[in-house]
Amino acid sequence: MNVINFKSKIIKEKDYKTVDIQQFVVPITVNKEALDYSLLKFRTKYSESILAETIEERDLVTLTCKSKNLRFSKSHIGVRVGLGLMTKEFESQLIGLMKGETKKLTVGQDSVDVTVEEIKREILPELDEKLVERCDIPGINSVDDVVDMCITEQFGEILEENVDEAFNYIGTDVINNSEFELDEEEIEVSVNYVLSIMKDMVFENEEMKKNTLSLMKESGKNMLATALVGKKYMEIQGSVLTDEDYEKYVKIRSDINNKTIEEIKSEEPKIAYAIQKYTDFYFDMLEKYVLNQLCKLGREKK
Repeated sequence: MNVINFKSKIIKEKDYKTVDIQQFVVPITVNKEALDYSLLKFRTKYSESILAETIEERDLVTLTCKSKNLRFSKSHIGVRVGLGLMTKEFESQLIGLMKGETKKLTVGQDSVDVTVEEIKREILPELDEKLVERCDIPGINSVDDVVDMCITEQFGEILEENVDEAFNYIGTDVINNSEFELDEEEIEVSVNYVLSIMKDMVFENEEMKKNTLSLMKESGKNMLATALVGKKYMEIQGSVLTDEDYEKYVKIRSDINNKTIEEIKSEEPKIAYAIQKYTDFYFDMLEKYVLNQLCKLGREKK
């Protein structure tokens, strides 16, 4: 496995977690019902199904029903007991019936002969440290982490603007207060990649074009520096980019764009690919961190 490495280096890096983002924090109040529902959904992802002998609330049962009312005359129908999709009155009478049992139920003015064919029961795991370990979600190491994750899902849209502002603030602060030894060839690759993104832009005049190009060249340097930080954190999480990853990426782009492998490699050299992927990884990690922090600090703010 050949890892894609840079000639450029990090000399000194500011830890993004030390950047103060209190100015972006707004008070938030957690809706307990919504949180409980999110935690239930989380547990349900890791539930197990067993075959049961007697129907209970929330069981998924397979029934054959015969009735003059076509609404209740169905074969091999699946019913989640308690949801009310077949009416609450009907489903409440299913509780206690046994597998293989046939019984005449009265629903309003209708008579329904019900045969229970199968009873499946969802066994929900307890929300405890064993479940957390079993889930094996990066960054989730405790029950509190699971709760925080569910809360951030609630407030993701509400805090979107604050997250964007705090994200940009941290990203800029980290780069400006870190030291890098950037290789000139890799700077050129990064700058060319950024310029390729804006190749179709239309400028009102030459002065605007000149100023924009100058900014884009600086952005290329910053992107290379950001990629170095992203590579560090990807490695901490036990992952790397390899030559094999690059070759697969090139092949996919070649097929999609109907171009040769050589054309794709010329458009996006290996280092440009690595810069993009490591930068994307860092940005994704940072965005999740910012949302989590704004939710946590927002709950504490009065």
